[in-house]
Amino acid sequence: MKHSGRISLVGVVGLVVLTGSVVSPAAGQSTRYDVAVSVDASAYSHLDAVSAVSETDVWVVGGYFNGVVSKTLIKHWDGAVWDEIPGPNPGGANGSFLLGVSALDAGDAWAVGHYGTDDAVDETLIGHWDGVGWAGVPSPNPAGSQGSRLVGVSATSADDVWAVGEYLDGATVRTLVEHWDGTVWSLVASPSPGKRAGSALQGVVAVSQNDVWAVGHTGSGRKSRTLVEHWDGAAWTRHPSPNGARGNALHAVSASSATDVWAVGDDNTTKRTLVEHWDGGDWSIVASPSPGSAALSGVSAPSGGDAWAVGTYASRATGQTGTLIEHWNGAAWKRVPSPNPADAVQAWLVGVSAVSSSDAWSAGFYDNGSRLRPVVEQWDGTDWKLV
Repeated sequence: MKHSGRISLVGVVGLVVLTGSVVSPAAGQSTRYDVAVSVDASAYSHLDAVSAVSETDVWVVGGYFNGVVSKTLIKHWDGAVWDEIPGPNPGGANGSFLLGVSALDAGDAWAVGHYGTDDAVDETLIGHWDGVGWAGVPSPNPAGSQGSRLVGVSATSADDVWAVGEYLDGATVRTLVEHWDGTVWSLVASPSPGKRAGSALQGVVAVSQNDVWAVGHTGSGRKSRTLVEHWDGAAWTRHPSPNGARGNALHAVSASSATDVWAVGDDNTTKRTLVEHWDGGDWSIVASPSPGSAALSGVSAPSGGDAWAVGTYASRATGQTGTLIEHWNGAAWKRVPSPNPADAVQAWLVGVSAVSSSDAWSAGFYDNGSRLRPVVEQWDGTDWKLV
């Protein structure tokens, strides 16, 4: 699926930072991932990404906290009900999270994230669905680093899958890119500007084997700038990308074709949404609604005249936080009404995946005043509804 989402839980559920030369997984390491868990209904839980193959084949992933340790959370929609599917959880890990998912078909899907080790260093986590069950697949971590995580994943075929994220090299955060060739996951060199301030990638979309985009940011705070990188089949290079005022970041990217690519994020200084578009020649900023204090975390573009972006906004008057959904109709981005759970104090949408003009899915989480709970919404061609 040409879709990507990212996590927006920084400061909400605690993001562990990151990892620098390849540390190859030991032989048989994948067995430590085969730990099935079941989610307690009272647990703190959140969804961080969604990928839809069809109206009857949708995956959402995230994590939950049972009061002792965080575990991965995977659910599947078969057209009638959501089933909880046991996910990869490294044995002995002090916390496991899935932040991205990409499904090719009913028997081939990938999910990525990170897990904590006994020495408090995070390592990459990758799981694969083969049509029967989810199993952990060994993935490398840059050697000498102090933590690694994968945030986005995108697949073009069974032997061409890309995952992106970040790792901590000393005091500097650097971009992290990994590739699946049908046999193993390997590290691929990627630009990491920003020097001391560092850089991170948060979304990826693979248009073809020789055309892959990744987005994120370089720098931090008000000095943060958008980061766009491209794979041409031989190497990753940085592409010029525009910025708003100050404090810019891109969180997700999606493409309907090689000349129609969308990236979304926010301008943290002005507290406004940020939408950028690639037309085959340049990246440019496209006007987008910004109700209150707003940010976009996910985007999905099934066609040139149909794209969705999701995120969150906070009323400048009341501070109330709610879901935000915007739609591109081929001419302009417009805000579309989106529901919030009745007991929500705050609500966030993180990822979106559109199958067609009459079927799209969004996933995230909300706070009911005592714990985080998952939220899923579906577009039926007329309205967005809570599922």
